[in-house]
Amino acid sequence: MVEVHGWITLRETYRVVDDEDMEGILERIRKVIDESEYPSLQIQVNNGEYFIEFSRYTNHLSGDVTELLSIFETVGRIAEGSYGLLYMHNDEDSGHYNEFVVYRLARGRVTAFQDPFLSPLIPTVEDEYVPG
Repeated sequence: MVEVHGWITLRETYRVVDDEDMEGILERIRKVIDESEYPSLQIQVNNGEYFIEFSRYTNHLSGDVTELLSIFETVGRIAEGSYGLLYMHNDEDSGHYNEFVVYRLARGRVTAFQDPFLSPLIPTVEDEYVPG
């Protein structure tokens, strides 16, 4: 099972500037979303801030899950001030089968980290399987 949860706050830049081209940036990000397997992804706005939220559950690591990570990275290239987190658990990943991997988007770059909150899954979230 693969489980993914994430969010991105959309910002043009991390620098302090007066002139922003958010409309142009939003249009470019919408185009990426429209061309993806996730046309249901939406840029949302609340209190003047733009953001994207997403969750996905699949039986195996598949193209749609890796595409979410690609969208995460692409948003960072388009709008380098954007930031967010993508949490992924893939029980078929031999190096991380018992933990979440956290991908952080900040300053246009995506970096992977070991999750300190829900990992290790066993025993933090669930008990070990005992046949019987």
